[in-house]
Amino acid sequence: MPKMNLGHLRLQQCRPDEARALLAQALAGFSAGDEKYGNALRLALSLDQPDAVATERQRLRARLDRGESAEPFAWALLLDAQVGGDGAEPLDPAHTRALAALDSHHTHYDLIEAIYRLCGLRPEAREQGRPLVAHLLTMPPTLTERFKDQPKPAAVLDRFRPFAAGESDGAGDPRDRERFCTPLGLLSNR
Repeated sequence: MPKMNLGHLRLQQCRPDEARALLAQALAGFSAGDEKYGNALRLALSLDQPDAVATERQRLRARLDRGESAEPFAWALLLDAQVGGDGAEPLDPAHTRALAALDSHHTHYDLIEAIYRLCGLRPEAREQGRPLVAHLLTMPPTLTERFKDQPKPAAVLDRFRPFAAGESDGAGDPRDRERFCTPLGLLSNR
């Protein structure tokens, strides 16, 4: 987990080569039981694991079909299916089912962040990722009122608006650096 977190930090700091190396090391350290993070990293790194990604995608679709809570990366995996052009289901039904399966503000935020990171590492995902993030940022209260936890502060979600508007290319875009990386001098004043 530390290597994954450091890899994500390096990506935000616009150091994609270091980020990829750390994320690959993190992936190597995950066991088969760590599907949530392992498959998310595999997807983000575009590693040659098509069977594992396809299996995870089918498992997540089955969970959505049963009305079970989706993991934060379910939507990112469905997005990958669209980008990969593998004959996956149309985007709108997948989008609707994934939204209905969200069960907390924490999961909602994790999903936005997962798509943002995926699009930063995989440029081919941006066209589909931007409208998904835009929709997640403007979810109607009828969908979020059932969440039991507290929402993230508006400023935390606002960091993703430039990406949704096409003014950023996702995680690692230098234009986003100040939104995600606080200068060290400011940390001591908090």
